[in-house]
Amino acid sequence: MCLSKTYLGICVFSMIWTFVQSIIHIGGIILGYYATQCKFKPTHILTSIFYVTYFYQSKCGALTPVDTGGVHFWDIFISDDDMSKLSHFYNDVIKVNNHVENENGITRMKTWMEVIFLSDCFWVISAASLGMGVLFRIKEKWCFFFYGPYVFFTFIVIIVDVISTTVFALDIPKTSNVSQWLDFMNIDNINATMYTDVPAIYLNLPAIILTAYSSRIVIVWLINILCCFLVLRATIINSRLPFEQNSNPNPTTDNNEDRIRTWQMFYEDTQIKPSTSGIMNQTNNRELRFQRTPVERKRNFREHSVDGAGRSSRRPFSNIPYIE
Repeated sequence: MCLSKTYLGICVFSMIWTFVQSIIHIGGIILGYYATQCKFKPTHILTSIFYVTYFYQSKCGALTPVDTGGVHFWDIFISDDDMSKLSHFYNDVIKVNNHVENENGITRMKTWMEVIFLSDCFWVISAASLGMGVLFRIKEKWCFFFYGPYVFFTFIVIIVDVISTTVFALDIPKTSNVSQWLDFMNIDNINATMYTDVPAIYLNLPAIILTAYSSRIVIVWLINILCCFLVLRATIINSRLPFEQNSNPNPTTDNNEDRIRTWQMFYEDTQIKPSTSGIMNQTNNRELRFQRTPVERKRNFREHSVDGAGRSSRRPFSNIPYIE
C-alpha cells in the first residue's frame, strides 16, 4: 500500500470529514438562498428578526406581524416576557416600515453565499479525488495530482472561512442594542428610546449565528487546518516512495513467489526442449532416410557397421565421397 496505516487513516478521515461538514454547510446555504427568493415566511419572532436582518427583500412583499400565541419549537430559546417585548418592538417597526430592507446586508449575504457554496463544492470534489487516490493506491508524482487538490482547496476554504467570519463578526457590535440595530437596518423613523426594555441579545443573535456558521464553530475550523497539514505531509511522503515499494506491501513474499515461478518455468522449458528436439531429429532422420539413393544408403551402412567386438568399423576419412 502506498501509505502507512496512520496516514491512510488520516486521508480517509479527512475525506469523510469533508463530506459531512460540506453537506451541512451547503444545506444551510441552500436554505439561505431559498429565503432570499421570497419562499420563506417566518412566523416566530426569532426567525423573523433573523430573516429581516439579512434575507428580506422588498420584492417579497409586505412583512406580516408575528403572533405570540401558539406553541413553537423556538419558544425554548426565549422567555415569554422577552418574547412579548421583542414582538411588540418588531410589529411596531414593520408597521411603520412595511418594506424595510437592509440592501447592504442582502448584497453582502448573497455574495458570501455564492463564494462559500463554490468553495465547498470544489472542496467536495477534491475530497473525492483524495478518496480515489487512496483507493487506487496512487504512487509517486501522481500523488500531487490526486491529493494536491484537496490540500489546495482546504487551504482556500480555510481562508474563505477566516474572511467571512471577520465580515460577520464586525456586524456584532453594530447590532448590540436597539439604536445600533435600527442604524444597521437604515431605519430612522423609530425612536429607540421607547424600546429600552427590549432584550438586545436577540437583535444581536443573527450576526452571532452567522459568525459561528462561517467560522464552523472554530473547532471544526481547527480540525480542517490539522487535516490540511497531515494530508500535505502524507502526499509528500508518498510521492518519495519508489514504485516497487508502493506496489509491494510485502516484498519478501513477492520475491519468493517470483523465484519459485521462475524455476518452474525454467524446468518446464528444459523438459520440453529436449523432447521437442528429439522428435524433430527423428522426423528429419526418417525423411532423410527415404530421400537417400541406394548408393548413399550402402555407404552409410558401411560407415556405421559394427564388428563382432562391438567396435565401430567406420573407416577413416569416411567423409570422402564414395565412388562406385
